[in-house]
Amino acid sequence: IPNQWFPLIILYLFASAMVVGQFAYCFWSFNLVVDSDGFNSLSFSDSVYFSTTTFTTLGFGDFKPSNMVGRYFAAGEAMLGTLHMVIFVAIFLSKLSPTHAMNAK
Repeated sequence: IPNQWFPLIILYLFASAMVVGQFAYCFWSFNLVVDSDGFNSLSFSDSVYFSTTTFTTLGFGDFKPSNMVGRYFAAGEAMLGTLHMVIFVAIFLSKLSPTHAMNAK
């Protein structure tokens, strides 16, 4: 990996962590997520885990939104995560393209 890509990768990871953290805080503070048995006793780390699996669209199914607001938040986070990854991959691939290499010279 060329050194010029490290700032882009760090920026992507930082932006991802910020989005996951903000959604996790919302899920945790408003009790928007329950475990598969339906209990509301989730820790903040469980909310971060749920937020991360939702942002990356993995969705293991061990936690679920507790109400309609939680479903909207989870759907919004999944769409944002997908868009975030698509933009990152597009920028990453544009830097690999031969025309970008010729323009950089």
